[in-house]
Amino acid sequence: MGDSVGIRALLPVVEAWLAGWRALDAEALARLCDFAADFCFQPMATARPLQDAEALHRYVAAARQKALQVVDFALTDLACETHGDMLSAWAVCYFRALVPGEQEPRAAPVRVTFVARRRDDGWKLVCVHHSTQQRSGLPESAEPAEAGPAGDPQAKAIAREIAETFTAGWAALDLATVWSPWDASHDRLLYMAFEGPHALRTWQGMQQYAVRLRQNGLASGTRFRWRPLSDDDVSAGMSGDFLWAHCLRDYTVFRPEEPQTRLAGHPYRETWLAHRVDGAWKAFHYHESVRAQALLPGPFVADWWPD
Repeated sequence: MGDSVGIRALLPVVEAWLAGWRALDAEALARLCDFAADFCFQPMATARPLQDAEALHRYVAAARQKALQVVDFALTDLACETHGDMLSAWAVCYFRALVPGEQEPRAAPVRVTFVARRRDDGWKLVCVHHSTQQRSGLPESAEPAEAGPAGDPQAKAIAREIAETFTAGWAALDLATVWSPWDASHDRLLYMAFEGPHALRTWQGMQQYAVRLRQNGLASGTRFRWRPLSDDDVSAGMSGDFLWAHCLRDYTVFRPEEPQTRLAGHPYRETWLAHRVDGAWKAFHYHESVRAQALLPGPFVADWWPD
């Protein structure tokens, strides 16, 4: 669905990316990337993103060393949008991997945000975010990736404002603030929360989810507080009126039945896509995930998820 021109342009890149992972071929994967200052790849299994070719090679080497076998990584859905010399895409893939010591492969749907830049030698990836629904059982990497300041300072400042406004709204359970950085009129909205079985792709579905989450917070008295974003938590880039960003977030849970206890240390990752509308930057794509094994225990809100 979506931009047919964008799909024709990006589909070969996406297929080559998946083939590179099936073969655990770091060189093939690196050839698909534009390792500029704004490059960022967030795998499912690392706590922090990979931000250069060396980190990508180390990650693939670690997977090979662990004898991880990617049995299948196949595309099942792709939606694209063109932004001048940039492309953004949302993909759903079927992933199966055989973990050492197990007889049967583990399987999970994998959700992917792609951002690509047009170069003289074709489209190159500048931002990729892999995730799966929480409690997938996929193994986490034993080799964390280093992260640091990356990207355009102006883009990072814009991304921080969008992300901090969004979480300030959730902290206050104020939905007007939650949605204030969003472009409700965008025709390819996407909201992927880590607990959800699929992405919400309509404004109505996004609002239904938010209302239910707010009602639960009001009924239970549970509150959330987010750690402010530092410069090292944000990678971002922009081209014309299009912006992409990756943020590392962490929140603390406060529960009324345990007034002296704070359940701290809930890290997760966000990818934001935004565009400029009448001079203001507005988000239209949000993709959050937790590390493959750093998953919240027990049921969260998946049963609330709008169809």
